[in-house]
Amino acid sequence: MRKYLFLAAAVPVIFTIIYLSETSIHIIRHGEKVIDEGVSDAPLTEAGIEQAKELGRILANEYKIDQLFVSPMRRARQTAESISSATKSKMVFDDRLTEKNYRRSDDLYPDDTNVFVKYFPDGSKENKEQHLSRLLGFFKDKISILDKEVWIVAHGGLIRRLLEKIQQEKIQDLPELKIKYCSNFEFSYNKLTGTIKYVSHSYSNSPKLSAESCRRPDLGQK
Repeated sequence: MRKYLFLAAAVPVIFTIIYLSETSIHIIRHGEKVIDEGVSDAPLTEAGIEQAKELGRILANEYKIDQLFVSPMRRARQTAESISSATKSKMVFDDRLTEKNYRRSDDLYPDDTNVFVKYFPDGSKENKEQHLSRLLGFFKDKISILDKEVWIVAHGGLIRRLLEKIQQEKIQDLPELKIKYCSNFEFSYNKLTGTIKYVSHSYSNSPKLSAESCRRPDLGQK
């Protein structure tokens, strides 16, 4: 009898611990980039710079952001700089947040930041599973069960990997989604169970959309 009483008392405690272990992860795609076959680590266009500034103003009004985890690629860095300036948050760079198939080279820009180039030195490419694996590794290393909210400025490919994972694991019936420039995608991440769920997304000049307000996902958006 005592055993059953103990189990009855323990169950709500376990569920409470799991619930409190959930972190809200916001992944922001960079602003509009320069499309040029000869430029692999593309910077933002003038429109992209304005998109990033506008998003920074919106986030500063709606959230308290202390820290941004940022892909060190140029377009993500430029986007994060505008958001950081508006929200007074510090930037932390991590190579695991780069777009698929990109790596740090020894070449430097005039500001002494590294140029990122496509593919590995031997010409091999990164597949989707490898791309997702390094993002999940980042989550495990950098997100604590005490973190209630985490902000990331990176690339559409990382958002796409999480949506694909959710679909493949049949965690949710996902809505129709387009990963536009400077979109803000929110996911819930449980550090104890490893479960990731889509929560909502928004664009810099439109209201927040959730799973209930959309239909099926369009994962082909780049």
